[in-house]
Amino acid sequence: MAIAVLALIVAVAALIIALGNRGGSAVPNSPAIGNPGNATFVAPNLVGLTVQRATSTASSLGLLVTVVHAHSAVVPPGLVIAESGTVPGENHHKGEAITLVVSAGPSS
Repeated sequence: MAIAVLALIVAVAALIIALGNRGGSAVPNSPAIGNPGNATFVAPNLVGLTVQRATSTASSLGLLVTVVHAHSAVVPPGLVIAESGTVPGENHHKGEAITLVVSAGPSS
């Protein structure tokens, strides 16, 4: 019985090695396979930053940034009120989209 289990383990290991050496991956675009184009990173909190700094930070991480403006009587104009598409502190991938909601100041 022990020999049969050992033979099964060896066969599975050989299959894994063979699949790993065929030049492709069984899971496309998986960072676990080693695709550097989809490397993960921990998303920073961009709320409270200036729109320029937040956009620069997000872009440098490979995020696709959209900026929308909303009136706020509390947050000064030009500062990020909210973000959507990423969760600060969680892992994300290059190429993901993020929307920054930026204060346009109080409405007239």
